[in-house]
Amino acid sequence: MAETNVDTTKGVMRLVWARMIWVMADAEGDDLSRLYYVIAVGKTILFAEPVGRIPVASMTAQPLPHRHIGMSVAETVTDLQDIKQAIKRGGLDNLYLANNGRHVISNKVNLEDFLDSRPGGLVRMV
Repeated sequence: MAETNVDTTKGVMRLVWARMIWVMADAEGDDLSRLYYVIAVGKTILFAEPVGRIPVASMTAQPLPHRHIGMSVAETVTDLQDIKQAIKRGGLDNLYLANNGRHVISNKVNLEDFLDSRPGGLVRMV
């Protein structure tokens, strides 16, 4: 029989997804809404107590509209890094081709002149 890693037990050791929630509600029925801290698993509330404030803070380098998490500095400069890398690679490829170009040799050129690589060197025709 194959062994699986799925926890199928119904006891206290089962894995659950718990949420921490801060909600304004009239839980006491006196027409006065208060801020409550609630711990819930699914639709079951495990813990609820009134609190004076939400003790959670969040910061982001560059906020985005309608998003909790904004953009990091790395996300803002990644496109610039890609452009700089493409320009540098293109320049280096051009330099490699200029220094070590490909040539066609026929029997009409002097092979000794062709094998001697000098900047601006001449190749005599026979």
